[in-house]
Amino acid sequence: MQVNKTLEKAIRILFPFLPKRLKHYFLEFLCKRKGNVFFIKNTVNISALPKGINFKNIIWGDKTTINKNTTIENNRLLILEDEATIPANSKLTSSYKQSLPLIIPNTKTKKRFEQLNYPIIIVLGTGRSGTESIIKTLNQSDDNLGYHEPFDELIALSTCLLHKKISRDQAKNILYHVFKNFDHQNKNVIISDQKFANLIPILNELFVNIKFLWIIRCPRDFIKSSYSRGWFSDKEFGFSENPNTPETYSSSIYSSFRIDGSKCNEFTEKVWMKMHPFEKNCWYWYFWNKTIETHVKVLPQNRYRVFDLYTLNKNVNELSNFIGTPKFEYIIAKSNVANYEKIDNNWPDSWLLYQKKWCDDYYQHLQLKYDL
Repeated sequence: MQVNKTLEKAIRILFPFLPKRLKHYFLEFLCKRKGNVFFIKNTVNISALPKGINFKNIIWGDKTTINKNTTIENNRLLILEDEATIPANSKLTSSYKQSLPLIIPNTKTKKRFEQLNYPIIIVLGTGRSGTESIIKTLNQSDDNLGYHEPFDELIALSTCLLHKKISRDQAKNILYHVFKNFDHQNKNVIISDQKFANLIPILNELFVNIKFLWIIRCPRDFIKSSYSRGWFSDKEFGFSENPNTPETYSSSIYSSFRIDGSKCNEFTEKVWMKMHPFEKNCWYWYFWNKTIETHVKVLPQNRYRVFDLYTLNKNVNELSNFIGTPKFEYIIAKSNVANYEKIDNNWPDSWLLYQKKWCDDYYQHLQLKYDL
């Protein structure tokens, strides 16, 4: 693991000066690394690289030139900034569910944007918190156009920004082009995604009329679900696995871009490596909800609402008014029911201590402050 990291660091420094054949070799090496994102520095010309390489997970710098007939298969993240060049006969593939342009060529990284003026509501949560159910519920009204996690590349974008692999301006540029081209059909656009928490300030800058709907699930139920799916398992980070931890049921793109607490300055790498996966899930519930609260509490009160997952049925009228469909009677839908074996309720004392350490006091704070 350390050898790979040292080699990667050396490649990053030496890349602009390497012969073209070595550039090709090292790019192939980096592309195959799970979860890796490699930033090619500005004005690097790789146009003479052999054709046929499938580039994945690469962020291209300013004025980078790509060889004609090169296949760029993007199932992670590909950012083309400031006059990057793609020949017309190159093959580009996209994993967008909404057929939006995943590749963003020839776009200047702007400091100022014209704000987007269609109404949008962003549903926030940790994942495994009922946000997909909210979309199904709100789509009962023809006035709404709701999608659950429609943009695969935001999975990478959010984590890359958090890990400081891309700048805030780069993230803003990408989000602007994603939403600028969104077919809103003159309806209330509602998008839920577990990766939006650290993107809230940027989204708030991009839209004239944006609201945030924060769904909170009690930590015990969230952790029981997320840990059972193998979230934060050691295999996601390339560590030696703890015995008796669940299999990973999470999709590979989420595992590849799982938040690393040591890369967002919350822990040292040594401490993060030693943490039990169960504790990492407890920490994540706290960290992600705290990130959401930090960003929404500075907004005007009419711009956000906080709901407990289990009391939504009692608050349907408030939800309806906030969405902007006060006369519509929603029926709360259920979705994304677990199709895997969950851990039982007999948690070891050490697990209960992890929950107490990270979650219990903060959850009580949320319940009192937001009347959950």
